[in-house]
Parts: sequence; C-alpha cells; structure tokens
Amino acid sequence: MNKKVFVFSESVGNACEMLTGAKTLGDNCSVILVGNESDAAELIAHGAQKVFLFEKEKDIMLEAYADDISKVVAEEKPALFMVGMTNRGRTIAAMVAQAIQAPCVSECKSITTDAEGRYVLGRKIYSGMASTSEVCTSGTLVVTLPMRTYEAETADTSLTGEIIRKKRESECKVKLVEVRAKAGDSVDVSAADTVVLFGRGVAKQEDMPMIEELTAALGGVTACTRPIAVDYKWMPISRYIGLSGKSVKPKLYLDIGSSGQIQQIAGAQDAKIIVAINNNPSEPVFNVCDYAVAGDLYEAVPILTKLIKALH
Repeated sequence: MNKKVFVFSESVGNACEMLTGAKTLGDNCSVILVGNESDAAELIAHGAQKVFLFEKEKDIMLEAYADDISKVVAEEKPALFMVGMTNRGRTIAAMVAQAIQAPCVSECKSITTDAEGRYVLGRKIYSGMASTSEVCTSGTLVVTLPMRTYEAETADTSLTGEIIRKKRESECKVKLVEVRAKAGDSVDVSAADTVVLFGRGVAKQEDMPMIEELTAALGGVTACTRPIAVDYKWMPISRYIGLSGKSVKPKLYLDIGSSGQIQQIAGAQDAKIIVAINNNPSEPVFNVCDYAVAGDLYEAVPILTKLIKALH
C-alpha cells in the first residue's frame, strides 16, 4: 500500500477511533497532537507509529496551531489527513487545506479504496436521503469525519512508536483568557451509546417522567425532536436531534412518538439499531427502523420499562 495516513483531533478519544480506520487505509499511521506525553502514549497504544506532539499551552487557542500543523502535513506529505469533525476540527481542516492547497471534503461517512488504490469517500446528501461517492486522484486529501465513524480498538501497551516533539512557531494574536462552562445542560447526546428520543406523541410535559424512567432503565440519555425543544421548550436545544440539531450514532436509538420525518431522522440514521414506537404504522419512521411497535406509547413504554427493569 505504501501510503501515509495522518490523524488529528482535539479529542484523544476521537483520534483513537480514527486510528482504527487509518490502519485500513495506509501502512504508515501518524497522529498530530496538541496535548501531552500521556496522550501521545495512549495514541501509540492504539496504533500510531509516530506522534507529532505540540505541547498544549493553556492560554493558546487550538486554531493558533493551524500553521504549524500545516507545516507538518506539507513536509510529511501524507496521502490522507483525517480530521475529527468537532467545531474546531472543521476550522483546522479548512485552514490546513488552504495552506497546503489541498482538497478538503467534509462530513465523510466512509472511506475506502478502489482497485487503483484511490480513496473513495462516501457522503450523505439531500438530508441523508441519497449517497454520493467522491474519488481523490492525487496529492494529499483532507477529510473531516463525524465522531464515532470508527470504533476505537482496545489499547495495546506493548505497541511501540515514536514521539516527535514540535514547537509552535507561528505568532499567536489571540490569547485565551478564560474558559467558562456553558450554562444549562451538560449532557452530550452525541456521545451516548443509547438514545431515547420522544416527539409530539407525548401529549404533555407532565408525561416526560415516563420517558425518563425508560431512559434510566436502559442506561441512556433522553433526546427530543425539534418542536419539543424549540417550540414547547420542554428540553434544552442541545437535546434536539435532526438535520439542524445534533447527530448521533448510538448502538441503540429508541424513537418514541415521532413521525421520523427526513429532517429529524437524518440526525440518527447511522444508529446501529433503530426501534420505533408509534400508533400510526404509516409514519416514515417505520421505513427506517429495525424493529417497530405499532401501538399506543402510553401503553407500550411502561410495559417496556417494566420488562427491562426485570432483566437487571
């Protein structure tokens, strides 16, 4: 194969996930890291052969490292530069692509190779209703991938790799003065293995404890459709799943009392298992789910909760 693949993410866990994919796409996998030596050791235990380490400076914003990251990529000339699609990751990817004059393809759902060894990028278009494949012909390709595109492998501390220390040389015109925790909801639905979403089939806010009890029994997090968060304000905006809300990729996605319109289900279409509960079997959600309960959620949810609790 003889291809270099580089990985970058502001999250070490996400970088470990992408290393799983990188090892199938090249035979020389490296990570560019803004962090510390402990983080570098974790990445090596997940398969990184080299870690280009920029020590994290507490008053320097991540974007300030973009020029230096670009220099590493330009010098090493990897065939593929995989970037985690966080808010800052998107920015870093665009800045690096511009600096090295490389193509940048965002929101890749999959990366494979064709018979000629070229990278084939799978992406969703039209609100997730269609797929497209794009082929990279030459040079370094910069791509962004959603969190949890791959699953991190179990760390192997017997693996060895090289830590190459780098120093930030670019001028920093903006200093980080203070970091404040965002007020309100602290739950990250995009990181959950089990997501229980409810829609307007839940008639009143006073009925939400019924959903929360099921969520607790499953050990998951509760999410909602856009009207619940935006119109009714029953839940924080951060819990709204959909095209203009959060995207999730849980192992189990339970959709309760929502129609499953295109805009909503686009945020959960990559879930491994989708279960729907709705009293109208003609709703769109029944076309995309793996398992369905066509019935009254007020009857189905308490029964399901009782059965799950009985298993523990």
